Amino acid sequence: EDVDRGRARELGDFLDAAYDVGIERDASGTTVHLAREGAVWRDGEPRRVRVEKEIRLSPEGVEATATVALLEGKALHAIYAPGWNLTLGEGSDADRPVGGGGDPERFALGAPSGLHLELRRHPGGEWLHHPVETVTLSEEGFEAVHQGVWVAPAVELRLAIGESVTLRLSLVLAPAHDAAAAGPV
Repeated sequence: EDVDRGRARELGDFLDAAYDVGIERDASGTTVHLAREGAVWRDGEPRRVRVEKEIRLSPEGVEATATVALLEGKALHAIYAPGWNLTLGEGSDADRPVGGGGDPERFALGAPSGLHLELRRHPGGEWLHHPVETVTLSEEGFEAVHQGVWVAPAVELRLAIGESVTLRLSLVLAPAHDAAAAGPV
């Protein structure tokens, strides 16, 4: 709810500095490795946290893994929600959430052309999402222009020192008939 209303607070300093980056390429695709240590503040006290991400790009789609580990400080209770800005690129009303059929591991976008983007996650949980729109001034006045959809798989963190949580996310782009074969959305 706070995300939708623009009131969510960033608890960490992970936006303040760059991640360490490594890239591997092979015949089946490219893997990007990202790692960063930072602080997450709760109750006025820092907790030292390490975030490691791995993003694999291949002809089959995108596989992403994010691991959050508590290194120092008191136990950490927070929500981790790595956001993705997605678009199917078909214009003003193209990409709209079409749901996950009640499956907390699935989230899908559909476009009028039948193009379908499905996200799967493990573990399952809440999907945060809202449209990404800009406002432009035309001859007819102010108009909202749809740019895409922001989607974030929210994961509850309840970590003691030395514990970690791993989120796995896959994105697959397919024509509607291929997506339908994978099951109802």
